Amino acid sequence: MIRSNEGKGLSNEALFLYPPVFHLPSTTTLPRYALKHTPGKHKQHQPGIDISDSDTAVDKGIRCRQCGHTITSPAHKLELQGQHIYCFRNPADVDFVIGCFQQAEGCRPSGGATTEHSWFQGYSWRIALCGQCGLHLGWCYTNNSGGSFFGLILDQLLLQ
Repeated sequence: MIRSNEGKGLSNEALFLYPPVFHLPSTTTLPRYALKHTPGKHKQHQPGIDISDSDTAVDKGIRCRQCGHTITSPAHKLELQGQHIYCFRNPADVDFVIGCFQQAEGCRPSGGATTEHSWFQGYSWRIALCGQCGLHLGWCYTNNSGGSFFGLILDQLLLQ
C-alpha cells in the first residue's frame, strides 16, 4: 500500500534522495483500476513540464524525471477531443495529470493490453515505463484499427 508522506515527518528532500523502490513481479497479477476523470483539476495543477508555448519548447526534449532518458518531443503533442491534458483519479484516490502524445520512443509498453476501465473509449491500454530506468511514465493506448497514443504523467517528465 502506498501512502502519502504528509504528516509522517518525511521531507521532500529525503524522498528525492531515497525514493521508494517498487518491484512488480508481473503485470498480470496486478489489480486493475478504473481511471476517473476529475474535470477542471488540471487548471490548478503545476505539472512537471509546461509545453503550452510550443514555439519555445519545440527544440527541447521531454525526458524522464528520474534518469534523464529522452521520452518524446513537444512536436508529438496530441489533442484528443480538443484537449492535450487530462486529469484522472484511480480508486486509491491518486490523481494523475497526463499529457497525450502521438509517439513516445523512449517508453516501453509493459503487460497485456486491456479495455477494462479504459478512460479513452475504444482504446485498450498498457502501462508505459521509461525504456531506461523502468519508471512508470503513463499508459500506451491502442484502438482496434491499430492507432495508438501515449498518456504520459506530466509530473514524471522534464522539458530539457
